[in-house]
Amino acid sequence: MRWAPSAIVLLLLAATAFAFVSTERRKLERNPIVVNEIERTLSPVCNCATRTALIDLRLRKPDTVSLQIADDSGRVVRTLVERRRVSGLSVRWNGRDDAGRLLGDGTYQPRLQLRRVERTFSLPNPIVLDTLPPRATLVRVRPRVLRPGRRLVVSYSLSERARPLLYVDGRRRVRGKFQRPTGQLEWFGQAGGKALRPGRHLVQLAARDPAGNLGPRTRSVTIWLR
Repeated sequence: MRWAPSAIVLLLLAATAFAFVSTERRKLERNPIVVNEIERTLSPVCNCATRTALIDLRLRKPDTVSLQIADDSGRVVRTLVERRRVSGLSVRWNGRDDAGRLLGDGTYQPRLQLRRVERTFSLPNPIVLDTLPPRATLVRVRPRVLRPGRRLVVSYSLSERARPLLYVDGRRRVRGKFQRPTGQLEWFGQAGGKALRPGRHLVQLAARDPAGNLGPRTRSVTIWLR
């Protein structure tokens, strides 16, 4: 059976119109997934709260779901949930693949398959796996002789965005905000609201990144409290 050119044109127009209506209808539909929380970073090698990443979701309607983790090339490296009927999920990923091997540093994308709507959703907030600790450099410590009521100013540089930490005699005394790449910390010669004993003290610096990795401490710098 041969189709007339006009009939072919009409069929193409009808198919285009149907596809357009279907697309617009899908745009108007509410997203079936409500994301409560997806933690953005993790370091499986740190002894800290960020050694796993939380994925917390709620569905507008119960469905049979599969939750997977894909690498930056789109390859699925871990299946966290497989064909389970739920109204919500709260699971943690430990940065490992299905065989239990630690994956390399990089960005990973959570994906959720919904059977009812026959769609796979790439969830927002990709997860960054980071096992490399930051490095801090002590640039300057002034003054070296600290008198009562005066402040110690410690200038530093960081290898990445991280939280600087100031140690005095091996104990952490100041916890700074996340900074990059340079900054200063201030200390007033006190611990717990009380002045430290006069005499010689050792100052060091370290840094902790958003994934929880704690970098090594810098060399010690000697100061004197009067």
